[in-house]
Amino acid sequence: MGYERFAPVFLRIGLAFVFLLFGIQKLTHPGQATSETQLLTNFELADAAAVNFYLGLVELAIAISFVVGFKVRIFSFLSSFLVFTFFLSFLAKYGISLNPDLYRDIGLLGASIALFLLGSGPVSIDSFISQKKTEINKYLGLVIFAVFLMSSGIFYQQFYRPASIGNFKSTGKEVEIHMRVVQNTWKWDPDTIKVNPGDKIILHINNEDTYDHGFAIDVFGVNRRLFPKSTTTIEFTPSLTGKFNFYCSVPCGKGHYDQVGTLIVGNDRVRLPSFQALASNSVLSKSTRQCQK
Repeated sequence: MGYERFAPVFLRIGLAFVFLLFGIQKLTHPGQATSETQLLTNFELADAAAVNFYLGLVELAIAISFVVGFKVRIFSFLSSFLVFTFFLSFLAKYGISLNPDLYRDIGLLGASIALFLLGSGPVSIDSFISQKKTEINKYLGLVIFAVFLMSSGIFYQQFYRPASIGNFKSTGKEVEIHMRVVQNTWKWDPDTIKVNPGDKIILHINNEDTYDHGFAIDVFGVNRRLFPKSTTTIEFTPSLTGKFNFYCSVPCGKGHYDQVGTLIVGNDRVRLPSFQALASNSVLSKSTRQCQK
């Protein structure tokens, strides 16, 4: 009946949904997504934040391309490249594991390659252009790309660039705190920590799971991998007062984005700042990076 010619359409819509979720996740949870990028690539926080921001925009562009069927072969090649790069990076960093994110990407890679080979199929702008034998002005495309690049750069500088860490001096006091990742629950215990600014915090975190987790507080430059069935010690000195999220920075399964806790520094009645609200024109100082071990 010729229904097989609609196979690319279903591939496009399925992949568009996945990349749309990827892009939204990176742009609406920039702190956590940036920490994942930082831990995976060993970039500085400011560099990882920029990579995460533009990756989110690219993934949204891929999703839009697949939905409307425009330049599908180009964007399916791009999606294949991104997924393959992430897959190799994850494999090189963490090795072969039972992490479902690792094997999810094999399926995404196969679907992206299949779409590249098949093309956009019917019900697409590519098909319409081919039938009408029209062309889109290439200079118009360059202008749109240039405007997009400039506007996104300004938006990043204003709203997404990571913050400085404040200027509280060390009190010389050390505070030891014992925590754990509760097995198969994607929860911290305790999930709320209260400390004073300037105190040196020594966290001992026991990961009860059989797979990796991570611990990150982006504003203080903290980002560490938590190995399975072991205890990891993390030291840092909070230099801002307020409430700050800490979260898992290693993709670890279905509850990954729910694995969030709260660090309260000073008065516990202050409001919880978002990643964007903390944004300023400064980047992490060298002293901050020394807190991250």
